[in-house]
Amino acid sequence: MPSRIDIGPEGGPFVAINENSNDLELQDINGNVIAVWDETEGQWDLNNNSLTNINAIDASSATLGSLNTKVIADEWHYAGDYDGADVDTRLDNALSAASNGETIHLEPSAYTSDRTISKRLTLVGQNGSADGTIIDADWTLDGIDMRLSRARVETTGLLTFASDFGSLSDLFITGSVSITADDVTGSLLTGNGSIAFETGTENGEIGAISGSLSTSDNSASNSIL
Repeated sequence: MPSRIDIGPEGGPFVAINENSNDLELQDINGNVIAVWDETEGQWDLNNNSLTNINAIDASSATLGSLNTKVIADEWHYAGDYDGADVDTRLDNALSAASNGETIHLEPSAYTSDRTISKRLTLVGQNGSADGTIIDADWTLDGIDMRLSRARVETTGLLTFASDFGSLSDLFITGSVSITADDVTGSLLTGNGSIAFETGTENGEIGAISGSLSTSDNSASNSIL
């Protein structure tokens, strides 16, 4: 079965080692092949030039977090790999192809089409900055146990999170996030927009909030720290 290994910090961005027709490819964050494994020589080749002297990479001045490695077999989708003239069309095609329990990595672009996503998916953006993944539309996520991370909810966007047992993390919010489900957790949320547990929701918990987010828990069983 074809497999893929993503290597990078928790939540991405990742570089990937991907099996393609029994060949191993090294792919960058956008899914571009940057090197192919040469089984005969036992090394990575880039444009027919072997990759050597990798010990010349000096990270002594960098602060590195823990690295996360995960093995994925037919459970990983990059929206940018799908057909479509724009990011929204490509995402719609990725959503159609994905099955419950799978992960879709979003493009570092602005999504401007309204949509409802009902599958149980993990959606991972490419940071929440102005040049990263931006949700600038009305999205409703209502597949149970959904996860959304590393994106920016823009001023004109309304994100309705209707996924029981779902989670939100590492979001920059200048728009509005409305939680209409139970047992939702969240962390690393910042911005100057708003996030609210709606009336009737229970057992939600959000922590590690920063910036000037407007918050509302609307129930004694919900907590926003």
